[in-house]
Amino acid sequence: MEWIFSPNFEPRPGGPSDVTSIIFHHTGSDNGDGTISWFQNPNSRVSAHYVVDRDAQITNIVDTNDRAWHAGISELNGRSNVNDFSIGIEIVNPDGNWSPYTEAQYQSLEWLTQDLLNKYPSITHITGHEDVALPEGRKSDPGDLFDWNRIRDAAYGANTNVFPVVGPV
Repeated sequence: MEWIFSPNFEPRPGGPSDVTSIIFHHTGSDNGDGTISWFQNPNSRVSAHYVVDRDAQITNIVDTNDRAWHAGISELNGRSNVNDFSIGIEIVNPDGNWSPYTEAQYQSLEWLTQDLLNKYPSITHITGHEDVALPEGRKSDPGDLFDWNRIRDAAYGANTNVFPVVGPV
């Protein structure tokens, strides 16, 4: 994992103990370096905690104890400002509705998801940007080709009685 700093973050209003969600995104391009550069630009006013490139490279952009700016106008389970309580993971992909994710990306996502669940047992939802963005239908990522079952199985295996909601809510 590589660390590259973004200035586009702030402290979480509820502190690190308020992390309850992981939000998956696609970048909208095949250019991981371009995404990272955009997140480093203070004028972009956007960031995510992680970028997962097509070759499996994970880049940490914002410390997970801080609030990244990835979900925009959003709501999850009646709670607005999803950035306040979530970890954003950008997956390099032009559009997950027609462009498949790579095997290498899934392997990195499986590892990263497990690592985050260990670090934050408070996580109760793992879902997509398309499921939290307002107004409904504003975003379509990570898209129809994203394999939610694979992420669920990697995170929890057969122990279906203890896992949080994984996939569209």
